[in-house]
Amino acid sequence: MSTERARCIVLRPSPDGEALTRALADAGLDALHLPTMRIEPRPHAPLPTVAPTLLLFVSPNAVRHGRTALDAAPDVPVAAIGATTARLLAGSGRPADVVPPDGGYTSEALLAAPALADMADARVWIVRGEGGRELIADTLRERGAEVHYVEVYERQNATHDALTLARAREWLAARPPAIVIATSVETLQGLYGLLPDTRDYRLVSASDRVIQLAASRGVSHAPARAAGPDAASLVACARRMADATPATLPHRS
Repeated sequence: MSTERARCIVLRPSPDGEALTRALADAGLDALHLPTMRIEPRPHAPLPTVAPTLLLFVSPNAVRHGRTALDAAPDVPVAAIGATTARLLAGSGRPADVVPPDGGYTSEALLAAPALADMADARVWIVRGEGGRELIADTLRERGAEVHYVEVYERQNATHDALTLARAREWLAARPPAIVIATSVETLQGLYGLLPDTRDYRLVSASDRVIQLAASRGVSHAPARAAGPDAASLVACARRMADATPATLPHRS
């Protein structure tokens, strides 16, 4: 087992990125918060004129910035894409009525919920950020629903000072290189935007799509898949990777 403190670079935006960075430090890992995007609320996001029969929240940030949607439909069932989103909804006074079965946390997992199998005559407001995957909307429409978006935040590229970027480059150039924790395709794409030549890193993610993107970009080390996107699962996965010695660390040729 390595006696040196492993280094982790957290790409997740605020406020969840800071919480993950603190959790990594508490687990004995050095952590640098390098968010590659900023979440900016859209406080005046227009609401559809059609009253919903279901509110569907696709991220924790959708809950944080989607209070207007909740208030506009106080008696409507609510769906959450995963446990963290459901927990924030409960904290807002609207426990989720529909969640992915078996603890899932992806669009595909939510769409497997029995409550979403037959959507004939349903009117769904999908509360989300500006842009993003169309899978949920397309699938619900195929199942008979009328779907409208309520886009309550937008993603903007983050910038960092030269000192922070130099520190990230130093960590990535170390042996073994830093562990990069990416929780979405957008955050990993943002890293390539900030540091275009990034290839030598150890990836921790709960997302198959993120792992596929890293593989397509020629990541040098085999990624590790966390059990979930929550901080505890990501920290546990990073801790396991950190405890692997450089000699036994899986490596891509």
